[in-house]
Amino acid sequence: MIQFYRQLFIISMLLTVLTAAGFSVEKVHAEQLESLYDEQVLVLNQSEGERARAGRQAFERVFRRLTGKQLSGFVSAPPGNVDNYLEQFSYAPSDKFIESNSSGFEELLPAIALNFRFSSEAMGEYARRLGVPLWSANRPTTLVWMVVDRQGSREYLNEEGFGLEYGYIRQQDTLLGLPIIFPLHDLQDELVVSVEQVWDLDQDAIHQASLRYQADSILVVKVAETASGKWLGSWHYYLGGKGFDIGVESESLFGFLEAGIENLSGYLAQRFTVSDTLDHRVQLSVSGVRGFSALVD
Repeated sequence: MIQFYRQLFIISMLLTVLTAAGFSVEKVHAEQLESLYDEQVLVLNQSEGERARAGRQAFERVFRRLTGKQLSGFVSAPPGNVDNYLEQFSYAPSDKFIESNSSGFEELLPAIALNFRFSSEAMGEYARRLGVPLWSANRPTTLVWMVVDRQGSREYLNEEGFGLEYGYIRQQDTLLGLPIIFPLHDLQDELVVSVEQVWDLDQDAIHQASLRYQADSILVVKVAETASGKWLGSWHYYLGGKGFDIGVESESLFGFLEAGIENLSGYLAQRFTVSDTLDHRVQLSVSGVRGFSALVD
């Protein structure tokens, strides 16, 4: 055990020294890396026009997933020929539909799934040209405790009462590459932490209830609908003794969640980006350490 902590201390000091010296640290083992470059877009047909439109949309999604930033903040549009950044694409059947007004009125038409796989080298080079560092593929799992207050009645965000909003948070797994976990909110949870304790940010109770899920980080969100119909609340993120607290106000609950996720992804991208713009690189292989949080001071 003493030897383990000695090794962990040495690794921590090495990372600090390398970062201060301007070196880029490359993780040798990044199991999530491949899926970060995959994206699926629904199309109406297999025409060149539809594929080009879908390719631009997929490019923007993958860029945000890799950097934590919107492409529109750097350029007005994706590259003209997205094919230069692809490894492959393929079509697949889909049971979903797309809204279309090609006939002069809105209608739902059967969709086809168009799957893209982007090149890590090409996307990395594109990000470097823009001066945008890549977000490390090794990302912390996040346990989300979210309480919604409507006219004084408080409840957890759930699929039954908030289907659209709940689904949006769930989608961050694929949209941003954020591994999201929701508590079960079962009897075991209720015996340790109540909705009111989460609302009051009772950190001891929240921490104890979170232990069973073995997540790397915890996100606590509280939001209330005001008398004017706006949504006002706060986001509190904890990872390895650090994190952030922000207040968010929006015209809708969905808008509140979008703004909060934007802040969260920006924070994580800034904290875990890996710069490839430097000439000096160091490969560091870490073994004997279980869990992402063990490497975060």
